Amino acid sequence: MSHGTSRLVDVAIERVPTDLFVVVLATVAVDLSLLFLVPGPTRFLLALPLLFVFPGYALVSGLFPSTASVRGVDLYGLERVALSVPASVTVLVAVGLATTGAGTVLVAENVLAALSLVVLWGAVVALLRRRRVPDDRRYDPTVTWA
Repeated sequence: MSHGTSRLVDVAIERVPTDLFVVVLATVAVDLSLLFLVPGPTRFLLALPLLFVFPGYALVSGLFPSTASVRGVDLYGLERVALSVPASVTVLVAVGLATTGAGTVLVAENVLAALSLVVLWGAVVALLRRRRVPDDRRYDPTVTWA
């Protein structure tokens, strides 16, 4: 039975791009850490990527599923990370406005939940859009596990 489960996990890992898997896994880890850690500098430092990197990266990955150039610039790893910071700030502002507009209180837990949902949905959209791009044009960061 473990052999079948192992094969299922291997197939799932092969089909999910490494960058999206890492972003979703890091988001879940940060969420759990923020919910159970005592407020302080460690909690603040853990929240920074969730506020300023992960939502924007998921958004950029969904918007640009291929390595096709945008105005002559190919979007690879460094460019995607550089675009993720302003995109995350934009998402953070939109989440704050939507949370306030929905009549809920603007507290850390609400923002955490909303940003996590944005990351998860962004990763799903990016995954679906990447699967529609031909293999030779698809953005696929290579990671070798030694």
